[in-house]
Amino acid sequence: LRALLGTTQTLEELNLGWNEIRSAAAVEFAAGLKANATLRKLHLQWNSIGDSVPMRAFADALGKCKLTFLDLTKNRIGAPGCAMLADGLEHNSDLVELVLDKNPLTMQGVREVLRASSRNTSRHVSVNRCALCRDPAVQFDPAEPGGSYLLDLKDPYSHRILKNLVRYQMAGAGLFDKAT
Repeated sequence: LRALLGTTQTLEELNLGWNEIRSAAAVEFAAGLKANATLRKLHLQWNSIGDSVPMRAFADALGKCKLTFLDLTKNRIGAPGCAMLADGLEHNSDLVELVLDKNPLTMQGVREVLRASSRNTSRHVSVNRCALCRDPAVQFDPAEPGGSYLLDLKDPYSHRILKNLVRYQMAGAGLFDKAT
């Protein structure tokens, strides 16, 4: 699929739902997506992509590809995955429809996606039947960023948290405690 996506000149829509595209396979697929210039609609529902490295790869691909529609229904995407996705959404002005239905997004994750989509007023984000409660296990909440954080900068989610904290400080909405 990576080679197909990277070389095809005519593919506009692809449905790969229920194909167990996750882990290393998802990273390889995202690399092909990054090199594709013709794909507009991508259906990836029910693949269990999850939150970690694969979502970082998809975010990188979103910044380069020309997708207008992306369906990520039921892919075990939580707040960390939404944070990764938000990075890609901030650099993609083509995507007008994003389907995140039936994922455990949490309120923190929804805030990340909506904030990243706020520059694109024509973008529609669907979050039907998602878990939207606040997850106390997720250390960063964009609505309440104050507090202490222990960040592992080898982790892509920690990079996103730091990026948000720096953004808040630059906007004058927060300060770093220089003593710690």
